[in-house]
Amino acid sequence: FVQSYGLRQPFVYVMHISEYLNDFWSHDDSVMELYQSLSATWESADDRTDAPYLRKKSTRDAFGGYTEYLPTPMLQEGIRAGRYKVGKLAVSKHHAQREAYVDMKGGSEMVKSGVSSADILIYGMDHRNRAVDGDEVIVEILPCHQWTARSGKLAYGNTGAGEEEGRNGSGASPCGHVVGVRARNWREYVVYLPPKDTETAGGGSSDKGKKVLVYPFDRRVPKIRISTRQADSLRGQRFVVRIDSWEKDSQYPNGHFVRSLGSAGELETELTTILVENGINVAPFTEAMEKELPTNTAHKPWVMDPDEIKRRRDLRNTHLIFSIDPKGCEDVDDTLSIRMLASGRIQLGIHIADVTYFVHPGTHVDDEAKSRATTVYLADR
Repeated sequence: FVQSYGLRQPFVYVMHISEYLNDFWSHDDSVMELYQSLSATWESADDRTDAPYLRKKSTRDAFGGYTEYLPTPMLQEGIRAGRYKVGKLAVSKHHAQREAYVDMKGGSEMVKSGVSSADILIYGMDHRNRAVDGDEVIVEILPCHQWTARSGKLAYGNTGAGEEEGRNGSGASPCGHVVGVRARNWREYVVYLPPKDTETAGGGSSDKGKKVLVYPFDRRVPKIRISTRQADSLRGQRFVVRIDSWEKDSQYPNGHFVRSLGSAGELETELTTILVENGINVAPFTEAMEKELPTNTAHKPWVMDPDEIKRRRDLRNTHLIFSIDPKGCEDVDDTLSIRMLASGRIQLGIHIADVTYFVHPGTHVDDEAKSRATTVYLADR
């Protein structure tokens, strides 16, 4: 394709993406690693002949596949008729493999359907049907005889008898089955690839890359299968992946490698992991943002505009003014003022910085502030 297209287009130089990256981006390891991961995933996408691998037996039963999502028109009609419910899936942190809940905002609709609980219990991975934590899902309520109790309502000791009692007794919660996903919440996930002797899935090395299962830092997220040519170098590392797809005949979702964070157990790696998992952006401010801020250096200290001073009440010569923000604080945005009144009482003033004087609507700093919203402090800095 590259050769034929190039011959038909005079003065247009066409090259394969691998050539482009090797010629212009070979100095950036992260770019090359991302390309290799995506390339391995793409090359193996058409290779669906590994049925024994996809249906590899677990410690209990053979995986039989998930159910197909219902067509969109059927889902829409079912929602209008009240047969299906829509809500956000929340996976249990303590029983991630068994329990998830669909938060229902419309309590009155639930009562009409004979379901009095504020949310629906999705018990087991089969009923979760490839939905992940945070997805907006469409759920069908199961018959009452299939309802079961939440783990917190089981008998002490989590015995089988207690579970059976919860399944059919008054403590049973409304249960459902995911029949469709309205909006995915796939994000960047920090994962770990265990040592080779403990790996639970794979497939041999090949030119198409090696299929491995990686373990997310967030236990609410299922293991993710990625195709990579650098599996050996990723062992013992924490790295970021993204989910690409989850077919109904695959026990785990498929994804690709994004970037490495470093060796597991190292302080900087673990702190970065926490930031990524919580969606906290700590990237440095861009040059365009820096240019929008006033200059304040030893050679050119910042001085407030005299006209602006006249517009405001100046307390510098009549009050004792100081900040309570500690040394090293990133946002010195408040001060206190104190003065003695003629009556002998002490007047205490609390003053908050006028950020709008420095940050104007529609600027780069304003847009960045909207995405960050808050200051983050870590234990070691």
